[in-house]
Amino acid sequence: MEYTVDYFLNKFSSIPEELWTWGNFELNGQSCAAGHCGIRDANKLNAEANSLIELFSKLKLSPVFGVSFYGNKLYDTVAVINDGHCAEYNQETPKKRILAALNDVKKMQEPKPKEIIRYVAVPETIKEQEKELVLN
Repeated sequence: MEYTVDYFLNKFSSIPEELWTWGNFELNGQSCAAGHCGIRDANKLNAEANSLIELFSKLKLSPVFGVSFYGNKLYDTVAVINDGHCAEYNQETPKKRILAALNDVKKMQEPKPKEIIRYVAVPETIKEQEKELVLN
């Protein structure tokens, strides 16, 4: 299975807000983003979680005051976004933070428009003035 940004947008969008938590992989039937990928131990990642980490690794994240990054890919990408510990994603719920980050990744993946050259008609009076300047 290929875990793309669209895969995660569809998956996480369909999970109700009340099934999300922060600070734990799973608690009282709720899960964080990594927990929704089946993770219960930060040292035992699966392909789905690794794909989410890889997508989020493209984002520039700044820890909020009092929080430091841990040197663990899961905690430094998915968890800091899910738990609201980075300045860039301060939405009020874990679900909204994760979806905002995924939408940013999606924007980054969109092709950049090529340069467009536009030709504009120039009035004859300007052309005549230009000729006078060149001749003088």
